[in-house]
Amino acid sequence: MTHRSLLPAFLTLAVCLPRLSAAEIVPLAGKPIKGTIASVDAQFLTYKDEADAEVKIPIKDMSAVELGPKSPTLADVAYDELELIDGSLFRTPPGSAKFKLKQVAPGLLPGPNGVEAPTITVPLDTIFFLIRDGHKPANRADWKTLLGTRGKRDLFVIREKINNNEVLNQLEGTVVTGNAEGNRVEFEQANGQKADYALSRATGGIVFNPPARTAIPPTVCKVIDVFGNVVIATSVEFAGSGLKVKTVGGAVLEYKTLASVSKLDFSQGNLAYLSELDPEIEAPNAVEGEPHFTYTKNKTAMGLPLRLDGKTYPKGLWIYPETALKYKLGGEFKTFRVVIGVDDTVQIATSEVKLAIEADGKILFNETVKRTDKPLEKVFDVKDAKELKITVERVSLYTGSQLNLGDARLQK
Repeated sequence: MTHRSLLPAFLTLAVCLPRLSAAEIVPLAGKPIKGTIASVDAQFLTYKDEADAEVKIPIKDMSAVELGPKSPTLADVAYDELELIDGSLFRTPPGSAKFKLKQVAPGLLPGPNGVEAPTITVPLDTIFFLIRDGHKPANRADWKTLLGTRGKRDLFVIREKINNNEVLNQLEGTVVTGNAEGNRVEFEQANGQKADYALSRATGGIVFNPPARTAIPPTVCKVIDVFGNVVIATSVEFAGSGLKVKTVGGAVLEYKTLASVSKLDFSQGNLAYLSELDPEIEAPNAVEGEPHFTYTKNKTAMGLPLRLDGKTYPKGLWIYPETALKYKLGGEFKTFRVVIGVDDTVQIATSEVKLAIEADGKILFNETVKRTDKPLEKVFDVKDAKELKITVERVSLYTGSQLNLGDARLQK
């Protein structure tokens, strides 16, 4: 039994999984499957079903493998955040990351009782930044501004309070190396002078500006562990009861037991949610002094979760009438999946809007959507399409205020 699909030649995942316990296998389409993973290679994930028969699913058709252990909830946890140049994220206890010569040793948040921590090798040149107290929204907002204005040098960042306002002061230069203990760094300033700083002085964090790489390995999946880390993997190898992961940037993690790993997420590269893309927007100009809505991502204009017939959709779009959204597809996707409806929060029972969905000018959907309608689950063929256009229009002046596209996603 094999799902029909072709896998790009550049995808290089070779995995052998001996004696792996039952997992939940989540394909891009269809219901989750319970099975025992037998192997994962460059083309297929192979598992055994309840009848002990082997079943193959192309990696390209995979969304995730849920291994059982749960990743932690970070809402009430204090942490610094170490981001690698490939997007991998390590959440570390405040002040725990050590810069040891040309390696960085990230600390780990506590995992479940009895679960052994992985061995982690992070070369200094794979680091993008270290932000102090990354769990604080205000710090993250300041950091985003800093990253948007940085130049071409590394930054040693100090958070200071001036006139009751916290500011980020930046010292430009190059982080040359750490010391053997990992608590100090040698920093060469822009004028060529070298200084030895305690790592603790970087109360804002450190930003690195690594040279551009000419060859970037492909991303295979995201590995999510029980310590709050998200690793962007270019290879995953199962050995015995453990797991070895190499990130796209070059860091290596060795999990001694699968109890340390929550999930293998294959969806990156296989699908794209519209809420993660930036469309070209066509809408009337704003009227001075009046609220102006076009669309919002993953929430209503009131900041509430998207809900259709009692079900919440963490990902999706809320679109205001007289708005058209154009998405560049580049011929990369095969299907567009979406749940269409008017949000549960709309109180007017007669609310209705017109929705048109086009692929390269071909009409895929052109209907009126009413508040009283059950949500419509649709799958549209967009194979080879260069552009997807979504248009929402009023039926009349006093009916219809918005439309939800729940779980709107493009799949390859």
